[in-house]
Amino acid sequence: MKCADVAKWLDDFVDGNLAPDRARAVREHTASCLECAAELAALEALRETTMQLSREIEPVDDLWQEIEAGLFCRIEYGREGRSRVYGWVWRGPKWSAAGYAWRLAATAAVVLLVVAGVREWRSHGVVGGAGWEVTSLQGEPVVGARGVSDKGTLQPGEWLETDAASRARIDVANIGHVTVGPASALRLKILTCMLPPL
Repeated sequence: MKCADVAKWLDDFVDGNLAPDRARAVREHTASCLECAAELAALEALRETTMQLSREIEPVDDLWQEIEAGLFCRIEYGREGRSRVYGWVWRGPKWSAAGYAWRLAATAAVVLLVVAGVREWRSHGVVGGAGWEVTSLQGEPVVGARGVSDKGTLQPGEWLETDAASRARIDVANIGHVTVGPASALRLKILTCMLPPL
């Protein structure tokens, strides 16, 4: 078994969602591969740490008073003696010209990153019709009319279907992966963007 295969299955292995034969293969590989064993130990430590975190976080008691202190409102009294709030104005920091220049530069950097990201996505995405890799995690999922016993490719327009006893993993371009549970169906579609050419 290759390290690249084990790396794809480590998340599901740590979560206990890997088929028994694949889980056994991961255990055997990590027993002999120090790199993969270190990655597994790091994921298990992360899972243990996150399991100890509180499920809910209580806000501080005087949170609203702090928010209210930052607001300013103009109140006028009408004929009936009722107060009317005419507007809420956020009382934020006064920005200097240097502050505006810094924010403008940060905004330009974000726009540049988005444009570079779109260009990278267009050059490596599914647009060329290469499709996305599908790995069977359990059972035999179906791509189009083909059964996937180990690995296959999901092309644009094709359906991936899992029955009650199968699960699959899709490697989504260079973004990450999606685990498809039992009794599911999904279709890979290409959406055309209304972005100007780069």
